[in-house]
Amino acid sequence: MTKLFTYTLLILGISLVFVIPVYAYNWAPSGNNILYPNGNVGIGSSATAPNDDLVVRNSPTTGKLLVGDGFSSWWIQGNNYGNTGQNNIGVNGYITNGWHKRNSSYEGWMMSTYVTQNNSGYFKIFHMDSANEAPVSMFAIGADGTTYVRGLKVSIPPTGWPDNVFSSDYKLMPLSEVESYIKENKHLPDVKSEEELLKDGLDIGEMQQQQMKKIEELTLYIIELQKEVKELKTGNK
Repeated sequence: MTKLFTYTLLILGISLVFVIPVYAYNWAPSGNNILYPNGNVGIGSSATAPNDDLVVRNSPTTGKLLVGDGFSSWWIQGNNYGNTGQNNIGVNGYITNGWHKRNSSYEGWMMSTYVTQNNSGYFKIFHMDSANEAPVSMFAIGADGTTYVRGLKVSIPPTGWPDNVFSSDYKLMPLSEVESYIKENKHLPDVKSEEELLKDGLDIGEMQQQQMKKIEELTLYIIELQKEVKELKTGNK
């Protein structure tokens, strides 16, 4: 019994000599936390040789990571299809032969990127409403920089909307002065020039404001011309 006890202690001692240094070198306890201060961490059957701080790879071509669960979860997926790659980040969603929601009673969002060798990839944002799982593209940018949106709402510039053109005290520039201004400046009054746009770019909200002002002024010019035409017709009669 004494020999057996001695041999057991000896085996345990040898085991601790080899186990403890390895444990201490790679994984370090710190309070309620476990730290890994040396090397990289690999998760998944194909992440046996991680080449970054944290590698999640379920197969040679795919890696998936779930943070949380249910409708509030983040799901991250990376796929390598040989000559192309597709990466998705979803909220309340995942892709398995199609896009699905984790909780069917909530909406879902998915951000997707598609990478190719011939510059035909894209960046897209999809949405699934709480009634069905049919993904709808809400926003997309192509490799050529073209942007597609399902709807676009632009904030009104701080200077407001030009409905003051229809105020009784608004001073409408005579057409003769408009003609002189155009001849001298080569653009309409109160509209940015080509030089300014090339330098500063095009502000959609500001340009819409300027165009609307010109449309309203043009409407007033037409009304005045219609009055003059009517007076001429009456005079002729």
